[in-house]
Amino acid sequence: MDLLDVLVDDHREIERLFRALENAPPAGPRRRRLLAPLIVGLVGHLVAEEDLLYPAVRRRLPGGNRDADHGLGAHVLAEELMRGLDHRDTADPEFDVLLGRLIAQTRNHMREEEHDVFPRVRAACTGADLRHWGEVVTAVRRAQRRVHPASVVDPAARLGAADLVDLLRATATVRPAVT
Repeated sequence: MDLLDVLVDDHREIERLFRALENAPPAGPRRRRLLAPLIVGLVGHLVAEEDLLYPAVRRRLPGGNRDADHGLGAHVLAEELMRGLDHRDTADPEFDVLLGRLIAQTRNHMREEEHDVFPRVRAACTGADLRHWGEVVTAVRRAQRRVHPASVVDPAARLGAADLVDLLRATATVRPAVT
């Protein structure tokens, strides 16, 4: 799979978790349990885009700086919203407000990427580059799972949202050269 295939698969998994959260009872342990895998998936996805996709957008697309800055701004907002959920009880009305904003903003961001950014990146980058970057993301994620398997770090039980975001950022960064 190339980078864009990996990112689209991420989008589908994130959307699946959004639907599960939306369908879970408003207060209770199910929502808390669903939040951890959402944050794991979303932060891993954001890091892959920040380290691979958006540098390619900057260097290879006309207007790439503007497009990258727009996408990265959506990432900052998503992380702020995830951090806002930190240690907030799922019965707290603010939890629903923050979660609703995170879901709406992220869905819009994913739609923009799939309909605008990804097709232009596919046209501007070689298949070899996209495949290589996809392999890099896949390898980093495999290594991250070995370092922090769910059985050792139970995100739902041991870490708040902000701690989980920080942990994932520290272990997921890939930083290969994008030319």
